[in-house]
Amino acid sequence: MGRKIFKKLISVAEAQKKFFEATKHEQFKKIEEIPLTQALNRVAATTLTSPIDVPPFDRARMDGFAVKAKDTFGADEENPVMLKVVGEVMAGSFFDGELQDGEAIEISTGAPLPFGADAVVMVEDTQREGDEVLIFKAVTPGTHIMSAGSDINYGEIIIRRGTLLTARELSLAAAVGIDKIPVIAKPKVAVISSGNEVAPLGKPLEKGKIYDINSQTIHDAVINAGGEPVHFGIVPDDPKLLAETLTRALQSCDIITISGGTSAGMGDILHEIIDNLGEPGILVHGIAVQPGKPTILAVANEKPVIGLPGYPTSALMIFDLFVTPVIHQWLGLRHATPREKVKATTPSRIHSARGREQLLLVNITKTSKGKLIFYPLPGGSGAISTLSRAAGYVRVSANVEFLPAESLHDVHLLVPRDEIPDLTIIGSHCLGLEIIIDELIARHPHIRVSNTNLGSFGGLSAIRRGEADIAGIHILNEEDGTYNHHVFTERDKKTLLLVK
Repeated sequence: MGRKIFKKLISVAEAQKKFFEATKHEQFKKIEEIPLTQALNRVAATTLTSPIDVPPFDRARMDGFAVKAKDTFGADEENPVMLKVVGEVMAGSFFDGELQDGEAIEISTGAPLPFGADAVVMVEDTQREGDEVLIFKAVTPGTHIMSAGSDINYGEIIIRRGTLLTARELSLAAAVGIDKIPVIAKPKVAVISSGNEVAPLGKPLEKGKIYDINSQTIHDAVINAGGEPVHFGIVPDDPKLLAETLTRALQSCDIITISGGTSAGMGDILHEIIDNLGEPGILVHGIAVQPGKPTILAVANEKPVIGLPGYPTSALMIFDLFVTPVIHQWLGLRHATPREKVKATTPSRIHSARGREQLLLVNITKTSKGKLIFYPLPGGSGAISTLSRAAGYVRVSANVEFLPAESLHDVHLLVPRDEIPDLTIIGSHCLGLEIIIDELIARHPHIRVSNTNLGSFGGLSAIRRGEADIAGIHILNEEDGTYNHHVFTERDKKTLLLVK
């Protein structure tokens, strides 16, 4: 098999339109019933209605005495009404009988209202004297009573199909006694890593090999998107083994992902194998995006097949753009978005790769006034450490040459919003500083710290631009052998705290 050349790249938007139209599934076609305790973050498969009224009976809103309202008319502090106490009813029990004129029944909050009573007098407005009670405040019918069905009516819709089940919806289900709930079965997503250079975890690394990062990266991404990952291990660049593995995955899974083997190298044979898996085959091979150009998008026998780039950073961002939406489409999720977004500003001009959409990995910091700013991270798509430091990514359009300083953009978060750092450190790598950060977090677990190694001059520039709170630097003055002080301007000395 020869070298695969990307003769024509299409835009991300074109690739998404082509792929998503070919991967539309009939919603709710796979349903399973699971216990309510396992249903968090699943998707309701059917619309559920309440089999009961909630509350199922008239009940007391307050501790006090159940009465006939007419018996309290005219009661006040100076002229209380005296009623005979004929019993009591606590939450979880009931009064077996009927309240008569001139009688009262002691009642606790949530207890069923006795038959014949139509109001509750708060205990604060009463005084118990043996078998009698003094009522110091008149009430009207319905006072301090929660009527049957006033919260949820019998037959009322409590959960609509296609709803992502949170604690709110599951609490409603529990309130009406539902212990099992029909949900959309999670799509089984095949996770395959390919390449002669990829080695399994937990074993000594041989020369020329790298550990299989992508299986873990894609495994977690599948779970976050709502799917169920199924691992098929590492497959070398062997046409027969690749074809056999992909065929097995196609038979047992709903969506297939394979990373590596998608670029234009001589050994990259994956595109031909995927194209022969089933009709219609490859829809897209080559997207005008950086990183992620060699992505393969295919459909075989109505199942999506995605060839992800080999670099984990590229693989994860392409997964966000193409696999997550397909999983959400499969589940029938309404209003689902792959990533939470925040608005942030770039403090300095950022150049972009015109002609291709750029997925720019960035970190985010917060100014003293609460403003969010972002800056690009060095390292490129091949550096896993870059991904580990990134707070998110910015999508830069293909026709944009640069992002102007102080321009506002959407950052697609790779971390929860509350993980945006309180303390930002940018500068030279310092092992001593790492120890200090560990101690700080141990003493103050609520503090979020970002430590990015951009070198001494990078740290000094970040401090001057207000991007960082702390910068570690060691810049040698070759004339006298001292460090750092020769690079500070008079303005720096007035505005920065300098530590020797």
